[in-house]
Amino acid sequence: GDKDKGEKPNSKGTDSGAKDKDKGRFKLNGLSGFATRFNIYLLLFIFVLAIAGVVTFVAVTKQKKSNNVPSVNSQTLSSQSLGKIAGTTTTTIGNSKQILSIASPTTFASSVTIKNNLSVSGSIQVGSALTITGLTVSGTGTFNTLQASSLTTSGNATIDGQLTVQKGINVNGAVTFAGALSAPSLSVNSLSLTGDLTISHHIVTSGTLPTASSCSGGASTASINGTDTAGTINMGNSDCATVNFATKFGSTPHIVTTPVGNEQIYISSQSASGFTVNSTAAGTFSINYIVIN
Repeated sequence: GDKDKGEKPNSKGTDSGAKDKDKGRFKLNGLSGFATRFNIYLLLFIFVLAIAGVVTFVAVTKQKKSNNVPSVNSQTLSSQSLGKIAGTTTTTIGNSKQILSIASPTTFASSVTIKNNLSVSGSIQVGSALTITGLTVSGTGTFNTLQASSLTTSGNATIDGQLTVQKGINVNGAVTFAGALSAPSLSVNSLSLTGDLTISHHIVTSGTLPTASSCSGGASTASINGTDTAGTINMGNSDCATVNFATKFGSTPHIVTTPVGNEQIYISSQSASGFTVNSTAAGTFSINYIVIN
């Protein structure tokens, strides 16, 4: 009986010790969970601070760059200042780091000299002639009338209206016309056509006169009037005539002859240098010819 009484207090002490241990464990677990949550919040807070720092750095950098642009002070020219200018020969207003702002329209009765560059943010209207030593247009320029002693374009030039050239025009390269070309007179060294040629008027040839000689012998004669392209051979008591072209063709051309009258004629020989025409009987008559290469 005494042993049982003695053991009961020990059992109570053991139970209370276990409860104290459980309470300690609960407190430790609670502190551990709180520390974990606190660490997550701390990391989020640091992350937000880092983003804010980057944004602030970028903003400050841009602000410094914008501050590096040299500022120009603006100075308004008052009526009192204008009064001081009147009657003076040379007047200096402000310095090169300031801007002279004139709000009202301004008229200069005499000439204006600009020793440095001229920047115009709007349009320029010139009422009379404008004389300049050089003009460079980087964008689009519109001119009602442009007179230039020499005009050089490094790129393409487009003319929407009519182009009038008072004197000659020299073209070193090829020329392409999408529309009609109208000219009272056109002189070219060589003309090449890839399409049909339509001529609504006469074909007039010119050039050096070829030579003609009679090959009949005796008192026969032969003369010529025309060009290498077309002409007339005049036979004098002859039945044969040789024509030598003034300019040799690149190859043997096509030659067509027609007698004026009832004479019977034929071409006995032809080459790039000339041709020989014969008749069945000697006589005095004419022969028309046309030559196309």
